[in-house]
Amino acid sequence: MPKRKRGRPKGWRPGMPYSATPKLKADADRRKGEPKRRGRPPKARSPSPRKIYEKLRPPYIPFLCEWEGCKAELQNIETLRKHILVVHGWGPLVCKWAKCAAKSPPPSFESEDDFAMHIEEAHLIPFMWHLGEGFRNTPPDRLIEEQKDKKDRLPDYLFDEHGNQVTPSIRDQEMEDQLSYRENRKKLRALLLQRDANAPYEDEDNMGEAV
Repeated sequence: MPKRKRGRPKGWRPGMPYSATPKLKADADRRKGEPKRRGRPPKARSPSPRKIYEKLRPPYIPFLCEWEGCKAELQNIETLRKHILVVHGWGPLVCKWAKCAAKSPPPSFESEDDFAMHIEEAHLIPFMWHLGEGFRNTPPDRLIEEQKDKKDRLPDYLFDEHGNQVTPSIRDQEMEDQLSYRENRKKLRALLLQRDANAPYEDEDNMGEAV
């Protein structure tokens, strides 16, 4: 217990009993509480990735189809391009996108390639200048190529230390149906019978040794 200081306690007034002074009670409460930590207070914990994700509010801008009479909303430029070529790129190849639809007559094309080139250069490229390519829900092309190469590549245990394939792969092996299995079994049986028929007898071998 710490030693009490001499003199009247702080806050004492004439006529006030010493037991009623707040100083002593404050000292007692301070001793009962947890000791104050020395040094700087700890930093707040970093939020979890889940909390950061829940606070995000990314703007999802719809890619509106400006074809005459069409109210489709696509998620990115790739799906918008496919939408135009599949939904509006059949029958008479006439462009009815925005200002082209107001022309009299609207631009027409003889081939699908010319139609696709006009859509790309006249409409989609200026479209991307303002909105970009949009969000993608497919893996990048580089990752797709890597997965394809990994799938086509044979496993390492089929090769020796010099990189030469020593064990055949069954990847491209065709499955044998029941009819082919029976036919191949008959051929194998005939070959075995022919082999046994042409095999020399033991007596012939002994006669050859005696001679």
